[in-house]
Amino acid sequence: MIGTTPNLLVVTPLSPARSAHDLIRMAREKPGSITYATGGFGSSSHLAVALFSLLSGAEFNHVPYKGAGPALADVVAGHVDFTVATMPGAIELVRSSRLRALGISSLTRSPELPDVPTIAETGLPGYEYVAWFGVFAPGTTHPELVARINALLRAAVDSPDMRDRLRIQGVEPQFQSPDQFREKVRSEIERWGPVIEKSGIKGSL
Repeated sequence: MIGTTPNLLVVTPLSPARSAHDLIRMAREKPGSITYATGGFGSSSHLAVALFSLLSGAEFNHVPYKGAGPALADVVAGHVDFTVATMPGAIELVRSSRLRALGISSLTRSPELPDVPTIAETGLPGYEYVAWFGVFAPGTTHPELVARINALLRAAVDSPDMRDRLRIQGVEPQFQSPDQFREKVRSEIERWGPVIEKSGIKGSL
């Protein structure tokens, strides 16, 4: 693993919603009328909203796209009510006021967007969704090659220039060894398995 990033709950600036609480209230008042865009079935944005829906008890109408880019574009255009997007994908759109951030999915605020409250603060206590970025190789890759690649990645992530570049995009450098990363993946499977099952999420090819 090379880094982690919270997601942003974002709407068009024309939306009446000013907080995560507003969005939940609107969905409860008119179940199924509030739409959300994702990068596709089983994508990170789909999982983030599934957890949001399960914890809040609010129903939202899923609009899947073939990728996060088209999903964000239609939220910017006002065709879909909201999405939960990664910081690297949405941060510049928020900074340029093309999107309004209602909340951040981590339990703490981001230093890159300090005025954006956490989703937990503004309507859903305990909500947390933090995406991560990692590098994978085929399972048959020789351990010595894995160790060599890991060492090169560590050197890159530890460099001040790379750390600054990652943080500007909302990614917090967080390096893990192959063994640590393997356990991280296992724990994520255990955490998200029940959410996927309860939400009835099916992947798409």
